Amino acid sequence: MRMTINPNVTEALRKLNDDSFNQLRNHFLEITPIHLHKMLEAYYLKDFPHVRKEAHIVHFQAASIGAEILAEITSEIEFVKNGPTLDSFVHEKVITAYKEFENIKLELKTVTN
Repeated sequence: MRMTINPNVTEALRKLNDDSFNQLRNHFLEITPIHLHKMLEAYYLKDFPHVRKEAHIVHFQAASIGAEILAEITSEIEFVKNGPTLDSFVHEKVITAYKEFENIKLELKTVTN
């Protein structure tokens, strides 16, 4: 089973200095739920450009901490083409992103100092 956080990224961040990983983790846990919520709100308003904007922010945050699955999900949202399946695709991916964030929170508890 693939871990939600790439352990190589976690290890590299820990090697920078004693607090880099903790600061990044705390920032990620504080900021990401806000942008996931904004992404969901934008979806319900059918404001797909705003959904993509929020997905971009979450993608960047996820990639910075090594949360590769969440980064992939939000990248898919960010670059999805307009078309007849846009609504259902984005809905599924936003829900999946929320679930993945919950998995990340649990995993981050196991990789704390």
